Amino acid sequence: MMTEQQLTNINEEQLKHCIAEIGLLALSTSSCVTRQMTVHEGIENSSLGILWCPSAKLLATANALLDLAKVVKDNWDVLEQRPLKSFITQVASVDIKRVSSSPQSLIQAKLNPFKRQTLTFTRVESNQCTENEFLCYVLDVYLKDLVNGIAKVLTSLKIEEIVIPNISRKFQDERPNFMTDLRKRVQKRNFFIGDEKRRITETVSQLHNCAEWASQARKAGFLEEVTTPDEPPSPSLRLTGSPIYGSIFEQYSNCRIGSLAAIEQVIYLYRCTYQGQVRPTWEIYKIWCVARMYSTFIIYANMQPPKGEPTIFECIQTKRGTLELPRNKAFKLQGKLNDGTEFSITFWYQPELLTHNGELRMPDIKVEVATNGYKRLYCFNAEDRNYKEQGSDQFIDDVLEIARNKYLAPLGMTASFILHTDRQVNYWGEVPFNRILQEKFNLTTETVNANRYVNHQYGAISLIPGLNADEQFQKILQLLFKYHNNSLKTACLACGYQLEWGKDVVPSWKPSLISEVELISRTLNGSSRAGNGTGVYCSCPKCGDFWVVQICWINHHPLLKLIDCFHRHSDHPEWKGKWMYICPVCGSDPSPEDLGY
Repeated sequence: MMTEQQLTNINEEQLKHCIAEIGLLALSTSSCVTRQMTVHEGIENSSLGILWCPSAKLLATANALLDLAKVVKDNWDVLEQRPLKSFITQVASVDIKRVSSSPQSLIQAKLNPFKRQTLTFTRVESNQCTENEFLCYVLDVYLKDLVNGIAKVLTSLKIEEIVIPNISRKFQDERPNFMTDLRKRVQKRNFFIGDEKRRITETVSQLHNCAEWASQARKAGFLEEVTTPDEPPSPSLRLTGSPIYGSIFEQYSNCRIGSLAAIEQVIYLYRCTYQGQVRPTWEIYKIWCVARMYSTFIIYANMQPPKGEPTIFECIQTKRGTLELPRNKAFKLQGKLNDGTEFSITFWYQPELLTHNGELRMPDIKVEVATNGYKRLYCFNAEDRNYKEQGSDQFIDDVLEIARNKYLAPLGMTASFILHTDRQVNYWGEVPFNRILQEKFNLTTETVNANRYVNHQYGAISLIPGLNADEQFQKILQLLFKYHNNSLKTACLACGYQLEWGKDVVPSWKPSLISEVELISRTLNGSSRAGNGTGVYCSCPKCGDFWVVQICWINHHPLLKLIDCFHRHSDHPEWKGKWMYICPVCGSDPSPEDLGY
């Protein structure tokens, strides 16, 4: 199948993957924005929270579907024996004596005196009724399509254990209580993750069995000629009043107003993507990028759309065999910490923006991050790229001419990135542009400021459907909310929890002339009075996550150190395997000798 533009790197199968994933994201995101969540059996909402774990609400959705399946299965034998029926009018062969004495029938009787049967309109009993259409809808849509979708989402989740990095012996000796708490929290988190993975495996197996049973049940004789409607039929008195059908409808209704409430709004979108009704056009990749980014902040940061506002997936429409997302429309998500700090992120797809000089610019994605009244703007352009084939000129044009010169400065953005489909090039603006150009293409450019460090303000991020998307989008989340945002550096977004300074957040050395809280504040703000290379260690008591904020050795620029980091690892081989990174602002990269080792 030919797409709307000649593709250079992303293939048709990957575009189909984008289409399928948009439908799955609609399900997973809708599960997570459902306000009322029933915690699945075996999980205690105690000191180790469950909000951080993306599988929690998805398992609640899965259990709701399995509960519905159980009610249907429990009543199935009786349904097959005594299904509801209706009378329909159709042309049928009947005994001629039962035909009314119309002039036409009398004439036929005279002309054919020995004929015993004749064709005429008559009322016959049929299984085609709204009650059986409802059963087919439950079987096909809920217990097969949705069940398969949730199983795929659960299977695709990446819930990884964490490992405590190498921490200096001096720090461990000075902070025995912090280290004890840290080890216990990480151990508890990893135990929970192991248990959760087993629970996911068991649930996915049950979901697959459920879908298989629903497929077989759909072949029952009384449903063979019943067509599954696109939408659930309006409930009739027979449906709600029947002991058998009514019990199924009651469970179905409970699901719709509970765990599956938000999913109802995206069922049509999901079925279109699931059943292959969408063509793999190039714009699908662009829509996938914004939809995937949007869902990341819901799944991994527990953000929610404002009450009464639709999700981005509720606004994606299928027209002429492809997907369409409203342009220049704001899609907002909100979050709140336990200390009352509010934060939000708003997405626009292909917005119309004006530069400082009044010129029109239309990036594929605009993002606004707001925390405590302060706003930061970002833009992203999604491109199909194979830089090896297209050459260094395309890479230079993308990063310097588009991301930097077209969007970053003229639009007053905090950062601007190209999102592309080349696995071999992944530039987060962590080192000077000429360095990445030399590493990837063995050349440099004389372009202005190509040798300067750029502080993650522009770059070209690799995003391959089905390959590296999950980890890349999680890094985007950390970049926008933690690296470029001082007020959330010690907050666990997944738990909505601001860590307690002096207990859950401690500096890398104990001060004697100032308080620890003051040293933490200086470090987070990059103060020259914080000392050289001072770090702040963060351990979330709710989920056990761990990260470090550390100022660089020379100029005190704060770095955000994570398990999977967007900073460039140190050039010194002695630091291999350790959380040692090059400062993205000034290039500070101390050697072991500099640090006194």
